[in-house]
Amino acid sequence: MSSKLTRREFLRDSGFLAAAVALASCTPAPGPEPTSSPAEGAATSAPAEGAATSAPDTSEPTEAPVPTTATPAEEEIALRMAFWDAWALDAYEHEAALFNEMYPNVNVAVEMTSFGEYNPKLTASMAGGVPPDVAGVINLFFTSLASTGSMLSLMPYIEGDQYDLNDWLEGNLQDGMWLGDLLAIPFTADGLWWFYNADTFAAEGLDTPYDLWKAGRWDWDTYLDLAAKLTKGEGLEKQWGTESITPDYDFKFYPLIWQNGGDLFDSEYTKCILNEEEAVQAFEFAYACQAYAPAPEDSQTGTHESGRVAMFAEWELYNAFYPGEVPFEWGCAPPPASPDTGEIMFCGDAPGFGIPRGVKYADMSWEFIKFLMTPDSLLRLFHAIAAPPPRVSMFETPVIFEEHPNYGLDAQVAWEISQARLGSFKNTPKVSTYAEMKTAMSEEMSLVWAGTMDLNEGIEKVTQAWTDLVQGATIDPDVGCAGKFC
Repeated sequence: MSSKLTRREFLRDSGFLAAAVALASCTPAPGPEPTSSPAEGAATSAPAEGAATSAPDTSEPTEAPVPTTATPAEEEIALRMAFWDAWALDAYEHEAALFNEMYPNVNVAVEMTSFGEYNPKLTASMAGGVPPDVAGVINLFFTSLASTGSMLSLMPYIEGDQYDLNDWLEGNLQDGMWLGDLLAIPFTADGLWWFYNADTFAAEGLDTPYDLWKAGRWDWDTYLDLAAKLTKGEGLEKQWGTESITPDYDFKFYPLIWQNGGDLFDSEYTKCILNEEEAVQAFEFAYACQAYAPAPEDSQTGTHESGRVAMFAEWELYNAFYPGEVPFEWGCAPPPASPDTGEIMFCGDAPGFGIPRGVKYADMSWEFIKFLMTPDSLLRLFHAIAAPPPRVSMFETPVIFEEHPNYGLDAQVAWEISQARLGSFKNTPKVSTYAEMKTAMSEEMSLVWAGTMDLNEGIEKVTQAWTDLVQGATIDPDVGCAGKFC
């Protein structure tokens, strides 16, 4: 029996919603570079381009493709794949079984570790000389490993196989690159969407965020106006217009700065610029939302799934995991735009799979990664665990949403928001001290949000702490971006 979480547990406890963990203090000793290009027997064909023309009627995976080349030597090969989402275990074990049908002498064990323990365990295993053969990496995990030289370059394999990466957005690929070298290929590309309780909006007779977006009126000002109108009641009947938007939630908060024309650091990464006007205005908007959001004492009744919070940001996975499981119908929109620029932006999120240094069967690790990146595998995983595929061709039409067996949002709306996300996003910083920066942001802004520190004082303290932390840090300034403010 797997340790798969229930859908309700997923959005409460999953790694995607967890706070960032501190990076492990020990770093692995770099292993040797691969001495050759991919093995002679490795498959050399690139994955099929574009999406499958039709999706299966249910979430059951389709049959594995027949290999086009002979299997490698008959040696029994055991691979380990490390990942952090227990609710995805069944789906990845099924992919591993399909891969085993292609290569009968290769068995892949999928090892799940909770998000909070994943990076320390991964770092320790690499330092101990027993790294997993394939490792999932995201945000802090990737920066930690890349900045210490702990991942193999995938370029020899890509060049040797003439593997076609044109179906991935350059900005998404940048999430797995370090100083121009590709260390991980994205297995998904998702983001935070802005959800609203459609039943509440209908009862109040208000234009929805989606309608306002299509009319060009969905911005911070209209958001606050709606939040004020929708906040009412007392006690157990209390209704809030918005969730709390805290600056330490990078995927939710940073896009507000970027779309307002601001940034986190100057272009040379010599200092933090969170105290400049464009960023300060984003802080002010988020802080203003507090008047219409659940307070800490409302944690039991003011949850997203309660239906009492009219507007909130959530991972788009919500659309596949929660249909029929919450007491309301919902709708979605992109993040509210800056009223000064009229622009929207998403925080890029393209976690990927890479190969740690020191693995014994790097060539076979690469074959498994390629298998997971085929349109068929990505579509099965989208149906099973709602991981939006990173291949642009799979989103050319709304069909990918229309044929999902359990999608809770209108396919056309989902497609329109996906197109907006593909065209306007920026990735989080690649700074080796980023974990400490997130801690500093959380410590100072928690005091501001609790009312014990002035907002401007908190911003100045975070700005100084980040400026200190960027000095001497290892940095890749090319984070990856799409849209006006890139």
